[in-house]
Amino acid sequence: MGDRVVRREKKGKWLAIWVDSARGLSQHIFVLTILFYCRHKKSKSYSEQPPSRPPSVILQRVTPQRNLDEDMASVIEENDQKTAQINRLQATLRLKEEKEAAAAAPSLSKKPRNDANDAVIVLLKETLKEKVWPLIKFVSSDKQMQQLAMFTLKQSGLQERFNERGQITTSGREFVDAYAGTVNKLLNDHRSSCQNSMKEVTIAYMTANRLEELPDNEEFLKILRRDKDVNKDLFVWWWDVYLPKAAGSAKVWNHTNKFYGLISEHHPPGKPDNLYITPSTEAWGMLLIENCRKRWPKLKAIKQKGVKLVYTKGKSKTPAKPGTKQIDVSAQPEFLGTYTNCDAGQKKFGGWSSLGLRRFADLVKMNKHGRKKETTVGLEQAVLDLVRSNHDITCDTWEEEKRKSRGSKPPPAPAEEIVDLFDLDEIGLMEAV
Repeated sequence: MGDRVVRREKKGKWLAIWVDSARGLSQHIFVLTILFYCRHKKSKSYSEQPPSRPPSVILQRVTPQRNLDEDMASVIEENDQKTAQINRLQATLRLKEEKEAAAAAPSLSKKPRNDANDAVIVLLKETLKEKVWPLIKFVSSDKQMQQLAMFTLKQSGLQERFNERGQITTSGREFVDAYAGTVNKLLNDHRSSCQNSMKEVTIAYMTANRLEELPDNEEFLKILRRDKDVNKDLFVWWWDVYLPKAAGSAKVWNHTNKFYGLISEHHPPGKPDNLYITPSTEAWGMLLIENCRKRWPKLKAIKQKGVKLVYTKGKSKTPAKPGTKQIDVSAQPEFLGTYTNCDAGQKKFGGWSSLGLRRFADLVKMNKHGRKKETTVGLEQAVLDLVRSNHDITCDTWEEEKRKSRGSKPPPAPAEEIVDLFDLDEIGLMEAV
């Protein structure tokens, strides 16, 4: 019995010794592996490094500097194109996922979809701003709302929604039914955003010229009709400041195109039917002048920094909150606008009265007729010359103007070497040749 215990104890000791030895050996192997890896990595990194150069060569190297400000427009344009492509792909993927998740597309919803981060809505919003807004400013019926959604879909570039003959497919029809309300809301929101921007520049114009009210309505109509006796100074402001806001997007009418062509003719290269400024856009600008002729001077007179206007019907029973000013539109109807009335029964389509929409249609026809006059080209050229002169534009295109700007800048002066900034002997380097 005792011999068995002794043999068991010896066996246990040998097992412990073997385990310790194995553990130590594994540690040694691990350390050797790490060392080998580090040496291999280090030798590889050395082999990948370019051959060293003497200090003199390094000091003589000059890195050309690029003027980022001058290339900003081209960089932004390239980025916008890539972003639009990504949006289309994301929207296509989203629609495919929806189709796979549901047996049938959702029917026309009374409430529009409101997820601003939805890939499809992001794409529709950008498409509406840049490609739909130049041609469509209002809709007034469910039928027109469907047509708006169909046109927006077609301009968005989403695949499998139209066949080779340009006819809408079944999936395209389902899309229109599902998103018609959403596109209508996007149009209303964009129109309100444009209106606010146009209000700001108009009030700024009145302030700069010390005007208590807008110029006479007839002066603006002369611009729309392209009359010979037009106020050219007012036309310059219309061209250079007001229309960029009416266009609804900074990408439509800006410094890259508004200085290099006539309003009635100017279009992107190779797209003669896609005018930058359409009769619809000019008519929209004129309609807003008429609608807010009394309202904007009122806002200018009471405008205070940090004060928000709150409109009420009748005298409010609750006092105005700090930082706000209450306006009773029953007592001061001019704050509503000539054609905008919350009781007009047009809230679904943006709150514009039928009278205002008919006036808009008349203004579109007026501008189309004015653009066809024989004297229009000469008149617009004279105004364009004034606009270009105000901005010191001399070239025929934005690209040429950009190159001229680069060439006019003097070359940078060579750097002057200041000696004794540091002691070469102290840092252990010979003087660079």
